[in-house]
Amino acid sequence: MDLPMIPCANSSVGTTNQLIGLLFQAILTAQCNLSPPDLWPQDYGPRALKRGFEEYDFVIVGAGSAGSVVANRLSENPNWKILLLEAGADPPIEAEIPALSGTLQMTKYDWNYYVEKSDKASLSLPKGCYWPRGKMLGGSSSHNAMSYIRGNQRDYDHWEDLGNERWSWKEVLEYFKKFEGNKNDEVADLYGGKFHNKNGPITVEFFSPSDLWKVMFFEAAKELGYEYLVDFNAKDHIGFGLMQKTVCNNRRMSTAKAFLFPAKNRSNLHVVKNAHVLNLEFDDKNKVTGVKINLANKKNLFVEARKEVIMSAGSINTPQILMLSGIGPKYHLQEQGIPLIKDAAVGLNLQDHINIPIFLKITNFNEPPLPKDAAGRAIFSYLLENSGPLTSNGIADVLGFVNTNNDSPFPDTEYLHCIK
Repeated sequence: MDLPMIPCANSSVGTTNQLIGLLFQAILTAQCNLSPPDLWPQDYGPRALKRGFEEYDFVIVGAGSAGSVVANRLSENPNWKILLLEAGADPPIEAEIPALSGTLQMTKYDWNYYVEKSDKASLSLPKGCYWPRGKMLGGSSSHNAMSYIRGNQRDYDHWEDLGNERWSWKEVLEYFKKFEGNKNDEVADLYGGKFHNKNGPITVEFFSPSDLWKVMFFEAAKELGYEYLVDFNAKDHIGFGLMQKTVCNNRRMSTAKAFLFPAKNRSNLHVVKNAHVLNLEFDDKNKVTGVKINLANKKNLFVEARKEVIMSAGSINTPQILMLSGIGPKYHLQEQGIPLIKDAAVGLNLQDHINIPIFLKITNFNEPPLPKDAAGRAIFSYLLENSGPLTSNGIADVLGFVNTNNDSPFPDTEYLHCIK
């Protein structure tokens, strides 16, 4: 990024203006280094608008948490041509800074979804419950609170028992380890390294040093008889502790950064941004042949796939696109006037967390007041020293899992603490 030069007002002022100019220059340089344009793959879309799309072996819909990984893996084969379609664009600088993760909600980097209004939940929200979903390279991995929680063995083994082959804990653990680059030795080396890997592309580590609020919660949990857990992602799940985050050196580690950046110069991978997939296209035998997209709000285009179209548009947009294409519950498609291709239970088991907020007011806690220039100090510390309060999204990394019904080693309730 070309940085503007900041001249002194006049040479007689002396070194003060020169120092201020150097300071501004340093801050601008640090800001540009947070998310430089060459971090992300180039947009093939403008070229496609001029000359039309080529034919690809694989077309991947969505460059989010899953799509970025799939694009990287498939493009390792130089004999395959890969097209990755993303409805958003590059993540902004705010996505890199842990403390600013919430500022991306209700912006162009978010799909701005709301769930249907209910008479049983979210009664205080006029529009209903807001459901943030990332709309940019990395998808929600460029948008979320960076929590690194895998779940527990019982759930994965249960999913396999239901008929989902290769979803057992033993099998999925190897994939978790493959992509993980754990930077905290006290976690990575626990149980002889059975549960973790230090060299994978997705870097995980604890946030910067804890504050007094976190110590208070741990002491309270200890009084109630709970253990302090070093690692929620191993074999023990009941207790309280600090949660690891998908960050590297106090910056977000999205799947776009971990998987698209290493693959961005591969000639067989084309990434198209601002490409909104409208529906799948079929031949006369109802075989998927490609996708129809709206590119940069300018033109609808058809893209052909020789081998497969891979849907990785997230838990909301993937079933939406399938249903718009005629794949979904017959009764629902008929209600919407969509011609049926296949009657399937698409989207019928979509679930999210049940969230019950509990508000507490803590008094008589003698925390020193923030200085008037706290915001400026925080920005300065982060940009120039990679330290300070912007390196964390607050107390949201304090986590607790408990079982409220019995003595099972598997939890039924999660406590996540936030402070305002």
